Amino acid sequence: MRALSADVTAQQLWWGFYPATKFVFTSGATTHGYLLPTIRYCREIEQFDSQTAHCIMDNSLNTFTSLALQGYKGVLSWGIYTGVSRSSWVANTAYSEGDVVIPTTPNRYQYRCTNAGTSHATTEPTWTTAIGTTIADGATLIWTVDGIQGEEYSDCAPMWVEAQQLDSIRQKLTCHFSLAGMFNRMSKDYASADYIQTAENAYTIKTLFTSVADATIAPFNHCADWNVVYDSGEELPVDDLIDVYKPADDFQIKEGESRYEVLRRLLNYVKSDMYPGNDGNLHVINPKVSGTSYDSTYSLEDDTHKFLSETYRTRLIIPNKVTVSSRTNDTPDYTGSYTSGTSYALLPHDSPPYRYKVLSNEQCTSIAGAIIQKAELDAEKGVAIAPMNIGSELWDYVKVTDSKLSDVSRVGNLQYIDRTVDLRQENPMYQIMFTFGKSGSSALGTVIPIDIGIGGGGFSVYERLTKLEFYQDLLTTFDTVQGETNVEFKKSLDSLEKRTPILNKTVGLPFIIGDGILAITAGVQGIYQIPFACVIKAVRLAAPLESGSIVIDIWKDTYANLIPTDADSITASAEPKITTAQKSEDTTLTGWTKTINAGDWLVFNVDSCTDITQCTIELEVTKI
Repeated sequence: MRALSADVTAQQLWWGFYPATKFVFTSGATTHGYLLPTIRYCREIEQFDSQTAHCIMDNSLNTFTSLALQGYKGVLSWGIYTGVSRSSWVANTAYSEGDVVIPTTPNRYQYRCTNAGTSHATTEPTWTTAIGTTIADGATLIWTVDGIQGEEYSDCAPMWVEAQQLDSIRQKLTCHFSLAGMFNRMSKDYASADYIQTAENAYTIKTLFTSVADATIAPFNHCADWNVVYDSGEELPVDDLIDVYKPADDFQIKEGESRYEVLRRLLNYVKSDMYPGNDGNLHVINPKVSGTSYDSTYSLEDDTHKFLSETYRTRLIIPNKVTVSSRTNDTPDYTGSYTSGTSYALLPHDSPPYRYKVLSNEQCTSIAGAIIQKAELDAEKGVAIAPMNIGSELWDYVKVTDSKLSDVSRVGNLQYIDRTVDLRQENPMYQIMFTFGKSGSSALGTVIPIDIGIGGGGFSVYERLTKLEFYQDLLTTFDTVQGETNVEFKKSLDSLEKRTPILNKTVGLPFIIGDGILAITAGVQGIYQIPFACVIKAVRLAAPLESGSIVIDIWKDTYANLIPTDADSITASAEPKITTAQKSEDTTLTGWTKTINAGDWLVFNVDSCTDITQCTIELEVTKI
């Protein structure tokens, strides 16, 4: 799990967060960077053996028409607008990598320190606004244009542009990019010659793995070199083989073999696995597979990351007993075995014999245990769809609990992560789908398709289709079905309607005030209807462009009594407000009239405002 700020973690727990997405392309000293809404669509998929992305950009201004980005490195960053306060730049001050500032005269953008140093003694830099470009400050300090003020991002591992396509359809101009990551590139690196080790060779798995990755071993010294980082920490178990086991003449490389397959084959001996890091390095990790400390937890309860849909799957490990022995002619003869306990008790099934260059019975048992652990990690355990989690990484140790299934929990490691942002549809999408174990069509195909919307006056996350609506659509689609089949289907639908819980009970109702240019003035700012009955649980305000103060009153009335007035206020004396800041939240709502009936109309009236040009007010409500 990539490190996230407390603000990002908190925002991801509620339905109404504000998405941000960034793509920065670089080649040498040339940089091109883009944000939403120039990014109209992006889908990024990370798997145990690949990383790919497909991105569609708005080209209505011909931004990409003469721009050829094939071969550029692309860094995709998923993000959330949290409204975090940024400090203004200060002269003659030491800054560290990762520090973020805004100009002394704010220009809507924030700047991240990407090379530590001390700012100029007297002169503030000239702050450019092209995303991803750099600005020199003092002797060594470098700032990079990071995004809009108040946004927070988590970078994915780098990818490279393999294809670019321009489309002109019905007066809409778009540009498509297809990118692939480190493992995809390694799969196309081929050994230039055979490599054979002697029986006396003392290279360990770690030594061999590093030499293949960094291209110092002869068959791959024509390839790009990748630095290897071996992850460690209190939460990660120690791999007792990677530093010790020496495959000797068991290991060889054949001419024409891909570098990825060679690395994968080396890891077959040990418990560790690999993933591309957002630092550009190849990481090796022995995944955490037990305990109660999770990288992420998902449920329908408060104070956890919500999920929209999930499939719970159990699968036997077959074979579930592995035996490793010495090679046929090696002396002395060693052997050791390991079982996947639950599966072996239900349906015993031995593996074919594994024969390796080994030095003890204990080493045989350890290798057998590593093979079983990988089989258990690879087994499909389920799949879930949720509002975006911008920090998820391969091999994260995750727990999903479903209160609708009597609090059944599924715990596992992520081997498939699928993130999407889509602004092209009526209800835009910002979501993550992930699987425990290797993805399989049988598991993915059972998940009901969900759109996680980011629509309305601002962005709110919700489930567009309930299970009931999905099956009603099915019934409409297959309206030619006749006889008993159709009758039974309708009976099942009636039953489903009575017992299926609606997942989208909690939603965000956003309303944007101000154009971001002129100061907001006092008075009525707008009105809209609420089409469903609900109860207000919280109110949040966010001013993305500047710090200031604002007080907003909310008036409610029926259609028959339009237009509401101040006498119809629902906020009592606890009006939503920001005071010399950029955000506020109220979950107490003292004195509020919290119940809204289906068809009620809300008016948003600004009582006062200072130094704010745009503000989003969002009501978090629960449908009743």
